[in-house]
Amino acid sequence: MESKKIPILHHITNTVASNLQAQVTELMGLIPIMGQSSLDAHEIAEVSSGLVLNLGMPNPDKLKAIKNTVPVYESSEKPIVLDPVGISMSNSRKEIALDILKNKKVSVVKGNTREIQALVEKYSKEDFSKAYNTVLVTTGKKIEIISSNKSKEFNMPKSKIHKLPGTGCIFGTLIGCLILRGYTPYIASIEAASMMEKLAEKIQPTLPYGKIQEVLLNELEVMSNESLLNHK
Repeated sequence: MESKKIPILHHITNTVASNLQAQVTELMGLIPIMGQSSLDAHEIAEVSSGLVLNLGMPNPDKLKAIKNTVPVYESSEKPIVLDPVGISMSNSRKEIALDILKNKKVSVVKGNTREIQALVEKYSKEDFSKAYNTVLVTTGKKIEIISSNKSKEFNMPKSKIHKLPGTGCIFGTLIGCLILRGYTPYIASIEAASMMEKLAEKIQPTLPYGKIQEVLLNELEVMSNESLLNHK
């Protein structure tokens, strides 16, 4: 009997978060590839199962890679999770995000409160979700997940988790991993938010800074194993 092929999660991200995102993908039982060079990102897209696209740290080569790669995922109907990092401070990033969204092929958009406000502008979040056929995830003191007329909220506990650079990027990776495990984009976002809530509970405000990443990865390994067993 042929073994099931392990999904490959392609990341176009930033150097601040890439190492953590790769580790999280491994813990979730998938294969990470961090491919954002314009030389081969579009080729990586051909063999990958989905894309987590982070607009942080843009440069001309990364933008060329995005332009060449997104259509590959769109044409093959493979999932895209978009993290519009910094668009509240950069009109050029906002234009890039809207250009990526225009074909209504992005499964999930995840950003902090300022980023989502900058993106939706005149729309309500519900109307934006409908207009672009995407799940909208807003992070902050609470996590809000909206898919057309459905919504779910999580109140985040007091925690030191936000002190770790790349925490929001980890959330996006978790969503991408869960989609590739077979969850719908909306349910994947809910499950990932639940995992982030539980991780935050474990990372108490008194935890030494150097222990944050250690606790996060150890706890995530346990959660990932439980998630995999429950979704078989």
